[in-house]
Amino acid sequence: ILVVIGESHLASTHLPREVRRVVGPRCRDVVIVQNVDDVYWRLMRRGRENAEAVRVGRNAYCVITASPMLKYRSYREIIDTWVDGDEADRNTPFLHETIEGILSFFVPGKGRPTATFRNGRRESLEAVLPEVQCRTTYHSFSSYLRSRRVSTRGSSFALARIKTKGIAYVPEINTFLVLASDPDRKIEGAAEFVLRLLRQEVGERPRKSPSALDDFYRAVVDDALVCFAAGVVNPARECTEGSALLSAAASENANPAPLEGYPASEVRELVRLLRYCIEHAPGARAASRAAKPLRRVTELGIKKRMLIIEALGARLGEGVHRAFHEGRIPEREILDLLRVPPYGPGAAVRLYRELAGRTRERAPEPSARTE
Repeated sequence: ILVVIGESHLASTHLPREVRRVVGPRCRDVVIVQNVDDVYWRLMRRGRENAEAVRVGRNAYCVITASPMLKYRSYREIIDTWVDGDEADRNTPFLHETIEGILSFFVPGKGRPTATFRNGRRESLEAVLPEVQCRTTYHSFSSYLRSRRVSTRGSSFALARIKTKGIAYVPEINTFLVLASDPDRKIEGAAEFVLRLLRQEVGERPRKSPSALDDFYRAVVDDALVCFAAGVVNPARECTEGSALLSAAASENANPAPLEGYPASEVRELVRLLRYCIEHAPGARAASRAAKPLRRVTELGIKKRMLIIEALGARLGEGVHRAFHEGRIPEREILDLLRVPPYGPGAAVRLYRELAGRTRERAPEPSARTE
């Protein structure tokens, strides 16, 4: 068996032809290519974006490990490293270009999209692209947020997001805080900015919902929409893959998988509360008379609450993604969801209940995935 790895020199008229000439008729060759753009987009059109490998010809196969956008971002990072060394800024170009890619899907048409603020002022996208701040430790962001006079609510939310995802977008200072370099998480961060931009919330302090339960379910719906928007440029990745709490809940027995930073007793409680939220969508009177487990969820500290928000948002985002591709939720409705935040009394609870009901029967359960 001879295995040859490479690019241009492995074109059919180059090295493979020479090997066949030397070996003769006994030669049986298999060609495996990786991440061919045309193959990827054909799979996308057929709704098979999760395919890992496909046959593209006689004894020829294509392996799909990344979307075209991620592939070319990887090329760019390598070139930047060659030119500028290891100190090259890889985060800012990645985030800004991903923002443009997501916006081009939701705001199609000629020219570049613009940003509109609540006071009526309009700016070019280039003028409002977020600043990117990178740190090597979680705690260093606390002092940075204090120095920028970010609100207590905005700071606690940003720090909790950094803890779970390694990146946070802070609308009131229009800044990304980056701790980890996971490209999937950076795509979600870019999608978060797009959501705030479409809602005219860039530069605004976070608004408090009428009730704690509304606040909780608004965050869940927002996370679901972020998952959907991130799927525009990385459709092969399922939102649920990134939820640590869903992974912990995947165990079928009474003892969930470990969750870093939390003792087993706390993990069991978080899994129990998550499963309750999945199985019991809030009722019509939930905003004023929440069941005891739901009240317990709203009383959790922000870091624990964020784990449940992200898990529910990931499941709902997967359901919305499937419903969109199956034609059950039209594009116009998705755009309305992105642009109009559910801030009225009971609005977030009702919206979550509606979306969960429309996607429930096809949403994945919090158990181990089978391919």
